[in-house]
Amino acid sequence: MFEREIHLAAEYIAKNTDLEGRLAYERHFTVRMDPVRYNVLRHAGTLYAVRLYGEEYPEAQTLHAVRRRLAEYLMTHYLREIGGGMYTIASKPQEESLPEPQAKLGACGLALIGLSDLAAEGNADLKVLRGLGEFILFMQKKDGSFHSKYLYSTQEIDPKFHSLYYPGEAALGLLCLHDADPQEKWLLGAKRALLYLADLRKAQDPVREFDHWAMLATEKLLAKPENSVTPEEKARLTFHARQMAEMVLPTQVKNPGSLADGSLGGNIRPCSNGTKMEGLAAIWQILHEEDPEFADEILNALERLGKFLANAQIQDGPLRGGIPASADWRKKRKKPSRKEIVRIDNVQHIMSGWINYQKIMKQSPKGPAGE
Repeated sequence: MFEREIHLAAEYIAKNTDLEGRLAYERHFTVRMDPVRYNVLRHAGTLYAVRLYGEEYPEAQTLHAVRRRLAEYLMTHYLREIGGGMYTIASKPQEESLPEPQAKLGACGLALIGLSDLAAEGNADLKVLRGLGEFILFMQKKDGSFHSKYLYSTQEIDPKFHSLYYPGEAALGLLCLHDADPQEKWLLGAKRALLYLADLRKAQDPVREFDHWAMLATEKLLAKPENSVTPEEKARLTFHARQMAEMVLPTQVKNPGSLADGSLGGNIRPCSNGTKMEGLAAIWQILHEEDPEFADEILNALERLGKFLANAQIQDGPLRGGIPASADWRKKRKKPSRKEIVRIDNVQHIMSGWINYQKIMKQSPKGPAGE
């Protein structure tokens, strides 16, 4: 299920990556978008989605070439060394409307997620990957939480800015680095980050934010054979995952035939729903052995959610395979709307969600392998 949609999304990414490796960040049916506007975190996130696609479809040579270009562009234009053996990914003021160049924790995590497995084939420098990991550990506090930004001008951490998603991105990045470079410090840094998040949200009922990156990182941590996770720590992590699922599952729209059918969280924004699909797929992996009944509930929600997202995908024309900002993009409007814009993270999050659902179906008794 969703195989056609996955290939269409991959086709969109391929067609919207130029020969240098820069993405068409935003596109509209009729309006030319600002070519300067860009976001390096979403570039790195797309690199991760293309990695997932390559793992699922290793014969897809076109996307392998696209991934190499995306990786090269990231390293050539955004990598910045800051001393002490540390490397960062620099966000540019002119691209992101920032007051000055800065290193965002999440960008370093996402770079590691997208690049780490390339080291084995010589397409990523392990020294650089380790330097990105060292920067993440430098940004980590004693309690496992993180600072979010580093300012190059003062060579200091920005104490004011806090991000919901950066800690999960950083944890997943460290775990991907651990795959390529199995030093214990990467694993322990990720574990401390995820336990901090689990403990932070333990008393929230319901939990206030859906953190899909933390769920993806938790899935990866628990899947590692030697993860150093004690039974007590595992219980804290799985409770966190259950909290996330219990937050969003009751919000699913069940109104067959309606545009919103299958959507979650009270909105029809495909990107927001795509991140929930990614997170719920990870939660299924975390919980399906210990609670098969709850896992079935998640699986049913994922199928309905995936269909909602499939209905939002553009099926033909120059933007074929893209997914606009709102599921009601087909609505007739008197003038161009931002709801009609295809931003690259819409496509990468949703493609990743479909791929992770497809992986579940291959291992679930309800999926093709069990039929």
